[in-house]
Amino acid sequence: MKKIKIIIDDEEIIIDTNTILDSKIGPEESNENLKKRINRLNLKKEDKGLLASLIRKTARIRGQIVQVGKVALKFILSLAEKFPHTLCALIVGIVIKLLLSAIPLLGVILGPVLGSMIVVALVMVGVALDLYNILGSIIKNSAAPINKAWGTA
Repeated sequence: MKKIKIIIDDEEIIIDTNTILDSKIGPEESNENLKKRINRLNLKKEDKGLLASLIRKTARIRGQIVQVGKVALKFILSLAEKFPHTLCALIVGIVIKLLLSAIPLLGVILGPVLGSMIVVALVMVGVALDLYNILGSIIKNSAAPINKAWGTA
């Protein structure tokens, strides 16, 4: 078992290479499929180009080349598809926190405290909406055979 030590801003992160090499996120997806998924997003061309450039990012781990950009992009896209309200709430919350932090004098106090509370509250609302949609579709799908049997469909 080999471990990699990464130091970012005096913060030490230790990664187990076996976990990275052995883990797979879903079936292998071609670069063309990922580019098609990126092109379907409602983004500017520049943003789509940045996401597409992420596909080519690689790292050498234990002598093997791992496509870390592709794995990260697949993970982000799958989260965006499964939990759209949560992702939107997180982005809006971070923007509000940044705007609060930019207020002269008060931003130093409001940004970290109130901004973090707003981010957490918005993410909780996003999670609640996503759970409501997911559970609603599960209940609707499981009730369909019962409704059909009783003739109320």
